[in-house]
Formats: sequence, C-alpha cells, structure tokens
Amino acid sequence: MGAFGQSVARREAAPAPTPAPTPRSKASAAPLIDAAVLRDIASLGRPSLLSSLIDLYMQHSPSLIGAIEAAARDGRTAELAEAIHTLKSSTANLGGARLAALLRECEAMVSGGQVEKAAPRLQCIRAEYRDFCDALGREKSATAA
Repeated sequence: MGAFGQSVARREAAPAPTPAPTPRSKASAAPLIDAAVLRDIASLGRPSLLSSLIDLYMQHSPSLIGAIEAAARDGRTAELAEAIHTLKSSTANLGGARLAALLRECEAMVSGGQVEKAAPRLQCIRAEYRDFCDALGREKSATAA
C-alpha cells in the first residue's frame, strides 16, 4: 500500500472528531417547576388565584419572548436586558425554576456586555418557555379538576 493509501486508511480508522460541547448551563439542573411556589399560591385560599395568574402569564409572556428574540437579532442590548428581566421575574413568580435560571444566566451575561457569549443560551429560551407553559397548562387542568 502506498503512502496515500496508508494515509486514507489511517483517516478511515480514526474515530470521527467529537463535536464541540455546547456550554452547560446551571439552569439545566434546575427542576422545570418549583411545586412549592405553586402550592404557596394555591394555599392563599382562593382556588381561582393560581388559575388567574397562569392565564395572565400565558396572555402576556408571548410578547416578551418575541421582544427577546427581536432585540437579540437586532442587537438592541438595553431592550434585550429589559425583556429578559421581566420574563425572568414573571416566570419565577409562578415557580418556573429552570426557565428563570436560564433567564438569570442570560441576564447576567447581557448586562455584563457578553451578548455573544449569551447567544447559545438565548437560543434555548423558546424551548424552555414552551416546556414551562405546557407544565402550567397541566397544573391548571389538575387544579380545576
């Protein structure tokens, strides 16, 4: 086998390079929902309170997701930080531990001028938001039953 053949054989036998790891987020370790927060809201004595708060979140949060995506895309850092902060607070108030933790990480990076470093995490917000909204929907159904 010639030098070229040996080189090809070595490349074919070599394992494929492993893709670069995506940045691990502390948020991924957090639970989707902190059930204690929801229990605390429900324990305030008004069964409809939790349902009303979930409805308000579902009504107002989509515009915040849109604002985050638009501000990130257009490089409007101040608007990005404000939308992240607002969604983080609203989410945490309803026990969205994992999404709130992700938003907290993004907020720290954006506020620290590290928007490029935050970009991979910013891209995860919509999926985490969808998971949280699905969980809230299940919680609302369970509360209504």
